[in-house]
Amino acid sequence: MSTTGARVDPVLAAVIAGGLDAIATEMGHKLARMSYSPIIRESEDFGCVICDAEANQLCESLQSTPLQSGPIPGYIRGILLIDEIEQHLHPSMQAEILPRLSDLFPQMQIFATTHSPLVALDATPEELIVLRWEGDQVVVAPEVPDYLGYSVEDMLSDPRLFDSEIYGTETREKLSRYRELAAIPKDERDADQRREIRSLAQEMRAFESLPEQENETSRVLKELMAKYDL
Repeated sequence: MSTTGARVDPVLAAVIAGGLDAIATEMGHKLARMSYSPIIRESEDFGCVICDAEANQLCESLQSTPLQSGPIPGYIRGILLIDEIEQHLHPSMQAEILPRLSDLFPQMQIFATTHSPLVALDATPEELIVLRWEGDQVVVAPEVPDYLGYSVEDMLSDPRLFDSEIYGTETREKLSRYRELAAIPKDERDADQRREIRSLAQEMRAFESLPEQENETSRVLKELMAKYDL
């Protein structure tokens, strides 16, 4: 923690200290009331503290056990392991979880697993490790593509990343059937096949007429292409 030697107003310092103590005490009460463990709920054997961004402890709950609260600043400087970090989170929260954790724990090294492209998009290609099945073994992919500018759909469908379908089962079946009929030479299709492919073509055109969901990168790229007549 840096010090500047500036004079601190003792009244303001007392007000801030009282506010922090009140917050920490309320945190302790909430922790005890919401806990399923009798050790925490009845014995109040837990640690509850407030730390600054440099992991320096500022205050602790009145119910805190010194043995439990003392090591907490050390935990904040350590390593955080989270399995399937997206579990039970709304998509909007999945897209924000890594930046929020990084802001809360700037000195914490975070290791997280995920099956969500919303989470993965907030990691750089250098930070992402892709695991995949090869036979009966899980192996590390030799390289991760540069997905800068990707949308969630791009990341989800990329075979080097999530390699997943982006359409529902019914739509995939219709697309597959359309390709199957389109592969038949036009003069060799019977009447039923001609009617079916026309019907499917109309449905495909309806899909194309839906509003395009473009990401910021593609929007800017289109503006530049229009500006410079590319």
